[in-house]
Amino acid sequence: MNKLAAALALMTFLIAGGWGLDGQADYTLWKNRLDEQESKCAPTTPGDIDSLTCNLEAIQLESYQNQAKETRNLSFALAIGGPVVIWLFVLLWRAASPKIRKEAIRGAKVGLIAVDELSKRSTRAVGTMAKLSDSAQGRTRECPFCAEMIKPHAKVCRHCGKDVA
Repeated sequence: MNKLAAALALMTFLIAGGWGLDGQADYTLWKNRLDEQESKCAPTTPGDIDSLTCNLEAIQLESYQNQAKETRNLSFALAIGGPVVIWLFVLLWRAASPKIRKEAIRGAKVGLIAVDELSKRSTRAVGTMAKLSDSAQGRTRECPFCAEMIKPHAKVCRHCGKDVA
């Protein structure tokens, strides 16, 4: 369980960390574009169309930057929190494991016993049906001593060795 938990924690860290680094790259890209846009948009007269267009583009770039920032923050939170959650789960599992293991083993044993009993019963049922079928067709008969099926012309039972003629 420890090796599995370590592998899961490492995979979570690497995947979420890579996602976070990708989010950081997106955030940096949108921040640079927003800075460029703001430097282009020099303050002009308040009613100027170019100034409004420039400000709208800046607002759009800022929303993209905020979205990339949220993605980056979530990714880094998963990269740190994911392995912590996995290790907490492992610790809780270890604390409860003796009781859980006993119950699981007992359940597995009961299941195996039930499957074994069902297979025995089904084998008996199939065997009984075959015996009845053979007996009805005259291919076998029952030994009066051991109740096993024998051939109709048998002189000695092959199961118990008694004379049945």
